[in-house]
Amino acid sequence: MIRLFFILFCCHIALCRNFFEYDEAPLNCRPDEEVQCLQCPGEKTCRRPGDPGIACPAWINAPCYRQCACKDGRLRNRDGSCITDEECDSLKCPGAHENLECHGICDNACETIHRQNKTNCPSTPYRCIKQCYCEDGYARDEQNNCIPIEQCGTSAFISPREAVKMFRLLIVLFAGHMVMCRQLMTDSGPEKCKPDEVFQCIQKCPGEITCRNRDVEKECPDVIEGCVPKCVCKEGLFRADDGSCYDKEQCDNTLCPSENEFYDCGYNCDNVCGWSEQNRTNCPNTENTKCRPRCYCNDGFARNLYGTCIPVEECEADLEHRRNRDPNLPPCCKISYGFPLDFENN
Repeated sequence: MIRLFFILFCCHIALCRNFFEYDEAPLNCRPDEEVQCLQCPGEKTCRRPGDPGIACPAWINAPCYRQCACKDGRLRNRDGSCITDEECDSLKCPGAHENLECHGICDNACETIHRQNKTNCPSTPYRCIKQCYCEDGYARDEQNNCIPIEQCGTSAFISPREAVKMFRLLIVLFAGHMVMCRQLMTDSGPEKCKPDEVFQCIQKCPGEITCRNRDVEKECPDVIEGCVPKCVCKEGLFRADDGSCYDKEQCDNTLCPSENEFYDCGYNCDNVCGWSEQNRTNCPNTENTKCRPRCYCNDGFARNLYGTCIPVEECEADLEHRRNRDPNLPPCCKISYGFPLDFENN
C-alpha cells in the first residue's frame, strides 16, 4: 500500500514539473494576439466563429494548452492573421447575393429548391451552422452562383449529368448517320428502288406507312431506335399487301375488292340490313368507339346476311327472300369485317 502511494506521488510530482516547465516557456505573440490557455475545441476562426461542430471529450477538468490566440473581438483567418468578424464575412462570402448566416446544413439550390432550402432542411438533428447562404429569393445554380429562383433551369450552363446524356445521344445519331451513308454509297443502294419508291432510312417504329396502317396511330417508345435503310413508297403512296405502292383510292380498292365498299378507320359498327338501332355513324356502345381499320359500306348501302353491301331499300326484300328459303332464319344478324359472325333475336 505504501509502495503504491509512493508511485502515485512521484507521478504527480513529474506531471506538475512538466506543466510548470511548459507554463514557463516563453511565447512571442504578435500585437493582435495574446497568450491564452485553450481547451477543446480550440481557437475560434472565421470558418468556426460559433458552434465549431467538433466533438470534445466530456471531461470535468479538461487540460488547457497555452498558445498565442487572437485577442477578444478578432478571429483567426485562413492565412493565420487576426481580423474582425466583419472582415471575416467579406472574405468568406465573395459571391454576389450570399451572406454569412447560421442555418441548417441545407442551402437554397436550384436542383433541390422544391424539396428543401435553408429554412426547411429535413436533415436531423438540426444544428446551427455558420456558413455562406444565398439571400432570400436566390438559389445556387450549377456553377455554385446565387441566381434569382425564377431563373433556375434557364442557365446557359448544363450539368455534367446532362452533358453525358447529350454525348451519348450524339454517338447514337452519328452511328445511325454512318450506317445510312454507307448504304447510300453502295452500288446496290438506290438503284434497287422502283420508279415509285425512294431510298430512305426509316425508323423501326412506326416504320413504313402501308395501306392498312395509314390511319392508325402507333405508339412508339421514347428511346431512339436505329433506322433501317430501305426502299419506301414515295410521298402520297402507301405499301400494299402485294408490295406495290398505291394511292389512297387504289389502297381502298385493294383492301375492299367488293363493290360499294371503302376502307377506313372508324367505329366497330357498320350499316347492316335489319339493324336499325345502330349504323356506321351511330354506334351506341362506347367500347366500339375505338378506331378500327376495316371495310365499310358506302352511304346508302348496308350489308346483307352474306356480307355484301346492297342498297338500303333492297334490305327488306333481301331479308324476306332469305326467310322464305329458310323459315328458321332470325330477323337480324351481326356482321363483322364483311362476314356473318352469329345471329341474335330482337
